[in-house]
Amino acid sequence: MRAFLRGSPTWQPGSSWPWTWAAPAALLIFLLGQALGIGVVVLVSGPPNASIGEILSQIEPLDMRLLLAGQIGTIVLTVLAAYLFRSNPTRQLRLVEPDGGLRSYVLALLVMLPLLITVNAVTWAVAPDAVLRDFMLFKDLVQQPNWLLPALAIAIGAPLSEELLFRGFLLSSVGSSRLGYWPSATLVALSWTMLHASYSAIGMIEVFVIGMYLSWTLKRTGSLLVPLFCHAVYNASLFMVLRWIA
Repeated sequence: MRAFLRGSPTWQPGSSWPWTWAAPAALLIFLLGQALGIGVVVLVSGPPNASIGEILSQIEPLDMRLLLAGQIGTIVLTVLAAYLFRSNPTRQLRLVEPDGGLRSYVLALLVMLPLLITVNAVTWAVAPDAVLRDFMLFKDLVQQPNWLLPALAIAIGAPLSEELLFRGFLLSSVGSSRLGYWPSATLVALSWTMLHASYSAIGMIEVFVIGMYLSWTLKRTGSLLVPLFCHAVYNASLFMVLRWIA
């Protein structure tokens, strides 16, 4: 554990994407991914003669088809972007095994657990009503009879699409610039937090703290697989709490 916390970081800059191109490219990837999701829903929804406006007016913000198609679109576009500028996509997205192997995953979870307990205890003590409102945003989505698709979107689709785009593609590029790793990680965590703008202010602070922790695990292990794993475990835990406890 001490070596994991205090040892030399294994992350090394190595992106072929200039950061001035990577930042707008990440925004474009996200927007195109969401547009793809909307396009899929429009194609499969409504009567044949219905206008696009009529179909869009009936789409719920947390429509499962919209979420999953948008996540898949973001994943595909991010991977394709990682091939540009003669990039090595594995290196660009940090999809390599961590130096510590399985031990890195276990230690990352062990460090994340007390952090989450502390953060959640503080947010609950400061603003319990806001915390409950944030949970209620996903109540109808999680507690619908068909729980498999929401589980896939929350526990797999969201971590995979978000980590590949933000801490894989974007942080790899911006972190390789003169700005340095931690200022870059802060900007990326802020960008990721804005993705959760529907949350309360206290909820967005919690998201930012988690984002910085995931960036720290990337720095310590040199592998996106570790923060991706932690993100998936965190989201899966929230899903189970919302469905079977809340």
